[in-house]
Amino acid sequence: MQLQLRKRQTTKLRAIFLDTSIFLIGIPLFLTIVFFSDLNDKFVLYLNDPSLFTIYFSNFAHSNLNHFFDNTVAYIVIIFLILLLRTDRKEFYYDIFLIFFIVPFVVSISTLLLINAHTSLGFSGIVSAIMAYYLFSVYEFTQKQLNVCLSYAVVILIFGFSFLLVLLQYSLANLIEFRFLIFVGIVLSLLLPKATKDIIKAYKSMKQLGSTERGKFTVIIISIFMFFSYSLAIMMFFVLFPIEIATSTGQVNIFGHLIGYCCGLILPISQRIVKNSCKYEI
Repeated sequence: MQLQLRKRQTTKLRAIFLDTSIFLIGIPLFLTIVFFSDLNDKFVLYLNDPSLFTIYFSNFAHSNLNHFFDNTVAYIVIIFLILLLRTDRKEFYYDIFLIFFIVPFVVSISTLLLINAHTSLGFSGIVSAIMAYYLFSVYEFTQKQLNVCLSYAVVILIFGFSFLLVLLQYSLANLIEFRFLIFVGIVLSLLLPKATKDIIKAYKSMKQLGSTERGKFTVIIISIFMFFSYSLAIMMFFVLFPIEIATSTGQVNIFGHLIGYCCGLILPISQRIVKNSCKYEI
């Protein structure tokens, strides 16, 4: 019995050591080495002369110290929260692999096709995807650990509501036309019936759980966790879309932020859907 317990503790410590080495030390160290070496200039994507190498690695270069510091610190904080919330280590590794492999290409190619600029560089597209993955991690944690059953429609609705508020602030600042706001509102209204049904079902379940004194305390803790966790996810989204696009570090690629965020949400959801649909009985 003690031997099995020691083995479990050793396995857990190894997992923590590996996760810390890769995500909290390794990736920030790689970004630091790139920024403070000649690699930073070699990684820059020149939009009039792109290559497969710079299309990918430009996502790990930065324009100045503030740009590097902001992205690196944001990444460390968010990935630490995700590590605390994750429910399946194997799926987490697979999700992060997809984000780091796919998002750089999608963000850079989108920038090449749609943005009129001279260069493109920065880790913020991946950070945006990690922020979206935080929202997904909160959702999975509430599903698997807290037994609050909600569909993906609720997660997409939270993203859509956040995006709607961002569009509203841009519309009030006369940066976009009001019709975009109306279009997003119509799309969100299609998700409302399903999301509302799930929320009502979850509310009834929690109300039933709170019928005892111990259950009431559990419901309060779950409610506080969900409120602050989802509120933090919404605040993270707002940080990606400042009113002042031109900054001291250059022009903020808010389109790249949006693309990265969408990828960070779509990739894990798609992976779960495909995984569940491929379970065959033999």
